[in-house]
Amino acid sequence: MRYSRTALRVSNRVSASKRIGEGVRAMKRIGENPSGHWKGITLGRIRSSRVFVLPLVLIGLLLAIGLAVSAQPYPVTVTITGDATDPSVVGQAYSVDFEVRITPVDTLSPWGTVTVSDGTGGTCTKTLTTEYYPNGWGSWCNLTSTSAGTKTITATFVPYDGNFTGGSDTETHVVNRAATSTVVTSSGSPSVVGQPVTFTATISPTSPGGGTPTGMVAFYAGTTLLGSASSASTNVMSFVTDQLSVGTHAITAEYAGNDDYVDSTSSSITQEVTKRLTTTVVFCADTPLIVQNTATCTVTVIDISPGTPSVPTGSVSVSVAPSGDGTLTHASHPLTADDGGQFTFTYKPTDGDNTPHVISASYNGDGSHLASSGDFSQAIVKRALDMEMTLAPTTAYVLQPVSITVHMEDDTTEGTPDSLSGLEIVLDNGGKSGTFSDDTPTLNSSGNCTVTYTPGAGDAGSSSAITTITASYEGSEVYAAKQLSQQLTVQLRPTLTTVEFNKTEGIYVYEPATFTVTVVDTAGTASDPVSPEGSITISAEKTFYGGTRGVSYSSDSTPDDYTHVWNYDYLWTALIAEGADYDVVTATYTPNDGIHLPSEGRYGKGVNRRPTEVTITCVAGTPTGFTVLAQVAEKAGVPGILSIPLGDFVMLVGEDLSETDVGDAPLASIDIVTELPIVSPTILYSPSDFIHVKSPGTPAEPCTKIIDTSGGGDGTTGGACADGCGSGG
Repeated sequence: MRYSRTALRVSNRVSASKRIGEGVRAMKRIGENPSGHWKGITLGRIRSSRVFVLPLVLIGLLLAIGLAVSAQPYPVTVTITGDATDPSVVGQAYSVDFEVRITPVDTLSPWGTVTVSDGTGGTCTKTLTTEYYPNGWGSWCNLTSTSAGTKTITATFVPYDGNFTGGSDTETHVVNRAATSTVVTSSGSPSVVGQPVTFTATISPTSPGGGTPTGMVAFYAGTTLLGSASSASTNVMSFVTDQLSVGTHAITAEYAGNDDYVDSTSSSITQEVTKRLTTTVVFCADTPLIVQNTATCTVTVIDISPGTPSVPTGSVSVSVAPSGDGTLTHASHPLTADDGGQFTFTYKPTDGDNTPHVISASYNGDGSHLASSGDFSQAIVKRALDMEMTLAPTTAYVLQPVSITVHMEDDTTEGTPDSLSGLEIVLDNGGKSGTFSDDTPTLNSSGNCTVTYTPGAGDAGSSSAITTITASYEGSEVYAAKQLSQQLTVQLRPTLTTVEFNKTEGIYVYEPATFTVTVVDTAGTASDPVSPEGSITISAEKTFYGGTRGVSYSSDSTPDDYTHVWNYDYLWTALIAEGADYDVVTATYTPNDGIHLPSEGRYGKGVNRRPTEVTITCVAGTPTGFTVLAQVAEKAGVPGILSIPLGDFVMLVGEDLSETDVGDAPLASIDIVTELPIVSPTILYSPSDFIHVKSPGTPAEPCTKIIDTSGGGDGTTGGACADGCGSGG
């Protein structure tokens, strides 16, 4: 029980040592202050001379020194007067009351320290150094025991100086084990199968207990012991386990207690354990996969949860989108532990129209692993083709058949080539008018196709032009598109133009004639009739002297597929040359069919004036001469249109034989004056119509002059006699 604490007051009493000290100090002050006043201390109201004061002080000092030399330490008695809360529990603070007394009773106050211990490490202290408590003092301190059992409590006094003795006292005190509470926590919930989970138990003493409970803790999942943990120094103990199965577990911690603490069991906590996370990885080819080539693909199911990974088992299914565009092996596979979460399959794309092909793998999970899926976008490329195209010939005339052969081969080394039979080739001529025998031929089993191309009208331009032949393969689900072009030189077809007259000999003015202009295609074989179409231009007359010529178209025809004939009428109506000239007929063919080249032909034709004959008839004689009748006409049998000769009759007179107009053709009566009795005159027809030829005429019989013989002689002077003339008159 707790006693009342009453201090014993000590009035105006000091220890011997203290008296000695005060005496010494008093002496010193007297020496310093002969007036009888001490600094801070006045000896009553005494007023005396130095003679009386000094001896008294000396006497007091000697008495004090004597007493100090003869004094012994005062004995001290320590008594434990009570200990509250008995029994207590470990870690609980309890009060220990004690008294320190001087024996025999004295009014002095013992200064010093009291230390209370329980003998097993628990202590508390109380110290007195300044207060004055007559004949001793009483106090207490709080003691805490850290172990259970019956303790011997000892209170020990240690004096402040040598004026007092030490002392001690004992008392028994019962300390019981402290009650505890246990709390368990988890490092994380939910966790996954195989993931290490740390369960931590914290054991705390319940009030009024204290300290640090140590020992062993057992951890349970329901009623199943998971494991235990122990510590000799801390009240926090942990246990790590990765053996929890999938599900919900009630976790508790049971503290076993020890010599100082009572056992306790925690409330349960819920630990959710789920399946482990997985990821499914699909990988095929890191480069584009060629159609009809096989790739080996890998599916890997990976445990990605924290903790020690485990090998996923279960089934995996594989699919490809778009479906039907390829073939795969092992569309499903049962994973076993020996597979290590991985298996392979093959995939061969058969259709490259859609890219990429998305290859998906779905893992359905197992007892410890969650399902997952993954996919891989596999780039797909079509197979390549090599294309060749030949043209025979490479230079052709319009409408000349050209053989085109296209050959294709699989140009991809990887995988299996597909059949080329039936692949369609599209042929194009760049918009020219030529035609293909088949502009969408298909390849045979050897990868070939042959067609005929015929260049069309206009494809050669004005003479020659390039036609670009393009062969295109538009692609399939297996093969990529391919295109190739070749140039074909297309030329206009050559022609030969000839001019032929219906008469091989020369012709007369006004003799109607015909000629034909024949234009022949000389290029050779053609796919269609190539009779040249166009126009014929006949040149103007081409003679040395000129004249008037008429040419008129009469008709034309195409006697065969390569020939065109134009017919013309040909007639001269005037010829400047007095007799004959030479006409060059030039026919120029100008095509308008876009097929042929122009050409030109010539023909030289002799042209003659129409022959004439002059008839001279002696009509009558006159005394001065005679009269003749001159008549000109065309010669009989001259082909052509008869024409009346026009012009003049002339005679050659004088020594220079100059022509003298004597009449107009075609008929004239001409009086001829002559001295000769008989004359056979020559009269010349001189045409003025550019139609007829000059011609002379004489009478069949000489013309006779009328002679006046009445005077004798022949009526002449004889001046005209040229032979057999006498010298007379």
